[in-house]
Amino acid sequence: MLEANGFLQGDRWEDGGRLPSSDIRYLTITPGIGWSCDKLQTLLAYQRVVTGTNADANDSVVLTCVYTF
Repeated sequence: MLEANGFLQGDRWEDGGRLPSSDIRYLTITPGIGWSCDKLQTLLAYQRVVTGTNADANDSVVLTCVYTF
């Protein structure tokens, strides 16, 4: 599986004025492997922020489990 997530937020406002260059933008790419059966779904993925403005650069490993009842 390959997933891409993006985030875009405009400049912030403070005391009635716009703060220039306070916008936030980033793109996260997540390749991963998954397994599922009738009731359980799992996904193990590696996330990396590949580009961004005013955002932290993060690398993470994510394990997601979903149980259907």
